[in-house]
Parts: sequence; structure tokens; C-alpha cells
Amino acid sequence: MKAQLTRKFSFDKVVVDPNANAITLNGVERRLEPKLIALLCLLAAQEGDVISRQQIFLAIWPDVVVGEESITRAIFALRNALGDDAKQPRYIETIPKKGYRFLANVHLFNESAAVAEPVIRQGALGNRRHFKSYVLGAVVLVVGLLLLQHLLQVKKPGVEIASILPLNKMEGVERAISLSYDGTRMLFINENNQKNDLYSRDLQTAKDVLWIRDEFVKKSPVWIDAQTIAYVRHRGGEMQVVRNYQGQGPQVLYESTKPILQLSMINDDSQNLFFLETQNNEL
Repeated sequence: MKAQLTRKFSFDKVVVDPNANAITLNGVERRLEPKLIALLCLLAAQEGDVISRQQIFLAIWPDVVVGEESITRAIFALRNALGDDAKQPRYIETIPKKGYRFLANVHLFNESAAVAEPVIRQGALGNRRHFKSYVLGAVVLVVGLLLLQHLLQVKKPGVEIASILPLNKMEGVERAISLSYDGTRMLFINENNQKNDLYSRDLQTAKDVLWIRDEFVKKSPVWIDAQTIAYVRHRGGEMQVVRNYQGQGPQVLYESTKPILQLSMINDDSQNLFFLETQNNEL
């Protein structure tokens, strides 16, 4: 087993930045949980070799006792972020009773030149067609970067960024950010020293409000209305969809022993919540 990648790399239409815990897919950047980025970097580093679930446990959760469902949830969430299909995979293939295999060709970025270098798997140089495709891809990438540099140098009148500032000064990592429908407030989860707290922030007054601090691991918060939120929480093998009125205790709407991965709402529809639940490793 090879160590996980730590440099910026790309495959297909995806760019992965391990240091920023971010992927860019079709030009749109998305932050992922550190464990998901670590898993993606580990799979990509194997250059097409199969990696077992035990090897993934040792690499991603070295000092934590977790169950088999942790890898299943992580692989599902990673596929969902990449737009991959478990039945017809382009990136992550499940090898029954063996583990997983990364299918895409990986290109490492040359940090000094900001150009992706192809990682050519063993035997690929013997195939002239594959080699030509690498060369052509590198030429296209260089031309694209030169064009992008030119466009960035063109000054656009009336457009100027005065400053870029953090939204808050909390210690730890913020994730699972959800904006209210009017764009004036956001929900986010702050993780720090084993704590997993759910906050809201008024973007006009810069005031943070602590909604939930308990022993549950929380994720996927959404606004129902100005005073009500919903989110998914779990503890051990217990999964719950929870509604919370500001200033009151959580109200459990749905319970399951199966992984619940994503919670969402349709704008202006406060009567219906939608969520993804896995059953027998399928949605």
C-alpha cells in the first residue's frame, strides 16, 4: 500500500487540493470533510491497485475504533461528491470481499510550474496511444493555463476586491454551511477538541448563536424557517433526523440504524424534508 497523496492532483475533470480539504469539479469548488479528502488521496495514490478495508482503517482511522459502516458511509459520501455511480463506476470501484480500486489516471501538480504531471502506471509507456494522450493533455493544459493567465491580467473597470476576511475567529474547523433562503444568515458546524457544535451566524450583525451542544455528532443542517432548523445526528449506530425550535430542545422526527447521509429542503416548502438513507449499501 502506498502512502496517501499530499500534493495537489487532478483526474478527469476533478482537481483535488489536500491542504485545503477541497475538490473542484467542473469549475466549482467544494469543501469536504478531512476524512473524505484523506480517503480520496489514499485511493488515488494506489495507482489502480486494490486497497483493502483493513488498510483503509489503519490509514484513515489509526487511533479510533470504528465499525465497518464508517468506510461504507465514507465511500458513499465520496462517490456522491464526485458524481460517481457504484454500479457503473468511473472513479471508485468496489472489489467484492477485497476492497476498493481507484480507476482514474492521476496527474500530480508541479508546484513550481502549476502544471499537472501525469502519473503513468506501469506498462503505460508501452502503449503509444495512451502516451500520446498524456502529451496532448499536457499541451492543452499548458495552453489553457496561459489563456487563463492572460485573462486574469486583463483589468476589468469597476471590479476590485478590497479585502477577504474570515467570517469568524473560532478555533477549529467549520463545515456543513447552509444559508437561509434570504441569504442573511447561515448555519454551520464547528469541530474543535472532539466537540461538534451547531451554530448560526447573522451575516448583517456578525453575531454567532450556539444552537446545539451535546454528545451527538451532527451534520447536514438546514433552515426550516427563521426560528427553526433541522439536521441529522448520530451516536454509535443510532441515526436521527431532528427538528429544533430556537430556545427549545431537539425533536426527533425520524430514527434509523442505517446511515442517513444528506438532508435538504425545497425553498419555501417548510412542510417536507428530504434525506438520503442507505439500505444494503444502496440508496
